[in-house]
Amino acid sequence: MAGRSLSERTFLNTEVALREYGGSCGATRFDVTAGWRPNSRWLALGQVFYDAPDQGEEVIRAQVTLVRFLNSGRGIQIGVRSRIDGDAEEVMLVLGSWGRRGD
Repeated sequence: MAGRSLSERTFLNTEVALREYGGSCGATRFDVTAGWRPNSRWLALGQVFYDAPDQGEEVIRAQVTLVRFLNSGRGIQIGVRSRIDGDAEEVMLVLGSWGRRGD
């Protein structure tokens, strides 16, 4: 994992992971995230995900989301994710809840 603050309101983050599911089943994943926080209530994210399972096809997806932070500090995330590697398009709705563990 590596990240860099580009300014007071923007950042870039990369992550690489090797996953083992047991036996000979595993995968490599590479993520790149760019974020922009115009104020304390909003966060815009653009992400690209590359998945390469040991068995199966490689997949590249892009995701664009907005997070709205509430007075409690929790956030609600909404956006879209789609496959961008030239194969059949798979558009998905992204919904998320942000908060600290135990909230």
